[in-house]
Amino acid sequence: MMNIEALIETDLPTVYAYTSTEIVKRKFLDGQHVLKVIDEQDQFMGIVTAKDIFRHPYHLIADCIQDKPALRPEHSIYEATQILIQRQEDVAPVFSERNEFIGAIFKDNLTEYLLRYCIHLENQVRQQQI
Repeated sequence: MMNIEALIETDLPTVYAYTSTEIVKRKFLDGQHVLKVIDEQDQFMGIVTAKDIFRHPYHLIADCIQDKPALRPEHSIYEATQILIQRQEDVAPVFSERNEFIGAIFKDNLTEYLLRYCIHLENQVRQQQI
């Protein structure tokens, strides 16, 4: 099965770690789903979702970052989906072999791919039955 590399979202909106959660809440209300959190030196600190902020009502984004499963581009779509479901996460960061942040993978994108793949397989089976 295909790996997750083609489904990685690399252009994530960024927020500084010491930004107020009130500002970030407005970003989520305006349609953001996930934000990449960076420090003063523009180093990756984590990703944060609306669920993280509402579960941990702190004043600074740095305090709301929650541990998420780290994935690599070579993870299969099946493996990544299974990990996100088991961990009850909607998104996970993806890192290179050198542990550099590449982007994020979303459970919705993985499940959409799997659904389309199942439909494709069903169509192939129908074609063989004709």
